[in-house]
Parts: sequence; structure tokens; C-alpha cells
Amino acid sequence: MLGLRSDKAQGRLTKDQIQRLEELNFVWVLQDHTWENGFAALQAYKEEFGDCLVPLGYIAKNQHPLGNWVIEQRSFDGNFPREKYQRLFDLGFVWNLRTHNWGRAYAALEDYKEEYGDCFVPKDYMTEDGLELGAWAVEQRTNLHYGYLSEDRMLKLEELGFAWATWDDSSPVVFISRKGKDTSS
Repeated sequence: MLGLRSDKAQGRLTKDQIQRLEELNFVWVLQDHTWENGFAALQAYKEEFGDCLVPLGYIAKNQHPLGNWVIEQRSFDGNFPREKYQRLFDLGFVWNLRTHNWGRAYAALEDYKEEYGDCFVPKDYMTEDGLELGAWAVEQRTNLHYGYLSEDRMLKLEELGFAWATWDDSSPVVFISRKGKDTSS
């Protein structure tokens, strides 16, 4: 098989020979074959679970190491041929888990505020789908305290009315000025 690939690369195969091999679905580039197997496994995963958030170490039903394949795809973000990138994008592939998870938690915080009227999420609060929203809220306060929270995220939380300090004094943030609001009372 390797001889056919090198023969094609060196121009030793006729157009007819190439066409006949392609009709048999001959794989010219082995990396493409591996990628296609991974993509097919990801499609099956999404069909079964509804997303492309494959856990680390997950082995697909066809025995493809899909969890590792997904990590490899994320490491090549932006370095794919357009066609492969577009196929992953169209499938709903998540390139950056931190961004995705933060957005998911923020959306849950919006839902919490709509239901309860505020953003004072108890630290042990969990959403119906298992998201530890209370722990996430504590993490945002801690990230602000240590300077890890980006300004964009801080302002987004601020606009929603996020509770930077808590009643039980467990928050590392004691005080933060809210733009345009009287904080003297």
C-alpha cells in the first residue's frame, strides 16, 4: 500500500489507476483517514449525547480514542484546512472549554436572577443540570480578588448585578464600587 502512495506522489500511476483506486475508497493520506474516523466518532457522540463535549479518555463505540482526538483537535485550533475546520464548526465543536464553561455558567446566573430577582447565589447552589453555580460565583469573586478575572467578564457580571461580597463574609472581596450607584449606605 505504501508503494501506491509513493508511486502516485512520484507520478508513476496513470489517471485510470488513480481513479480505480479512488472508487475503492483508497486512502492516499493516512492522517486524513485517522481524522475522518475521529470525526465520524464525534458525529456519533453528538447524536447520542447532544453535544461535542467529549470527556477526557472517552473511547467511542468503534474503539476510537475520541477523548484524546478531541484534545488534539483543540490544540490545532486555527491550523486546520478550512474544510475540516468548517466541518467541526458546523457540528458545534467547542474549541475553548474555559470560554464555553464560563458562558454556560453566566447563562445559568442570568436564569437564577430571573427566577430569584438577584445574583446572591448561595455557595452550595446547583442547577437542575448539575452545574455548581454557587461554587462558580465564589470562583468569580476569588478571581477578581487575585486579578484573574478579565475586565470584560467583570463588567458583564457587574451589569447583571453580580453580588461581589456575601453576607457570610466568605468572599475575599469586601467592597467594590459600582459605577453610578450609591455605596455609602
